[in-house]
Amino acid sequence: MFHRRILFSLMAACLSATAFGEEPPANPYLAESSWPLFHRNNYAQASGSFNAPEPQDAISFQRIDNPEGGTSPWTVLDAPYSDGTQAAFSSTQQGVVKWLIDGKRFEQISYTPLPRGRWDFDWYVTVLRTGEIVTTNIDENALYLLRDERPDCPRCELIVDRVIKVPRSIGELTIHFSISYDGHIIILMEENKIAAISPKSGEVVAVGSLGAEQSGYSYHNAFAIDETNRIYVSSQQGVVALDWTGSSFALAWRANYDFRGPGCREPRRNSRLRERLRAVRGKNCTGTGTTATLIGEPDHGVVVMVDGHAPQNNLVAFWRGEIPGDWPGLPGQDRQPKRRARRQG
Repeated sequence: MFHRRILFSLMAACLSATAFGEEPPANPYLAESSWPLFHRNNYAQASGSFNAPEPQDAISFQRIDNPEGGTSPWTVLDAPYSDGTQAAFSSTQQGVVKWLIDGKRFEQISYTPLPRGRWDFDWYVTVLRTGEIVTTNIDENALYLLRDERPDCPRCELIVDRVIKVPRSIGELTIHFSISYDGHIIILMEENKIAAISPKSGEVVAVGSLGAEQSGYSYHNAFAIDETNRIYVSSQQGVVALDWTGSSFALAWRANYDFRGPGCREPRRNSRLRERLRAVRGKNCTGTGTTATLIGEPDHGVVVMVDGHAPQNNLVAFWRGEIPGDWPGLPGQDRQPKRRARRQG
């Protein structure tokens, strides 16, 4: 059994502003834009060093409704075209939308329907440095890669370039994926598994386990990856850190924590759809409703998320690297030292 110690748990964040001041290292396999990945970057910060509006600023808004096909909570940006315009992409439940930003103009260019299931929330989308747009199709257990009809074509429609289908014998995909710092698509799977897929070859390079003790209903959120290719995944029972070596996954540490809250029962295995809907609606006892977010650097930084305790939830942080020797621990939480896997790379 691996143990990890909680760094802090508090109602309001008391983090230094300087902790957010530095940008994480750029991922060379993501598009060169300010927001190529849902949650913005590999640290899953969903925030950036953008100037806030000043009192004297004039602010205008333009509203464009999503096309038919359902809600799209995530929008990502590609690198600017040669003429200075920039594409934005959204993944709805039934397809992918391309928008174009041209100065103050913002307009829909195309909508590409995909054969998705009615109850599959395939909301996640990201843009690779190659210009390919990656999204999931849970109904087909596949990843769809789209692109412009022609290179450097702002007003070209999106087309499906290729499909990476994963055999169900390997595992069933969830919508939660990211891009590692060596260019692999890292995606969570059902049955507490995680996979690495090569976007170039479409090959499933490796499949790893998140641990049998983790709940089958744990993975309602995306996850973070740092520049050492350490992956941080939150569950209803705690946090798991895995090291991706380029060919396999190795458990770095596991921290136990009840993210669901006191008095919450384990969901029934046959209520998977009901549990997913409860999580999307923000119901009690569904665990953390926030993606694990990284602050600081790998050896001395922390990974933070919010628990699902009701009526008052907490911001919870865990040490990412070695626990400082002079850190006293928290009352009621285990600080027992443990072994850890050797960091690769």
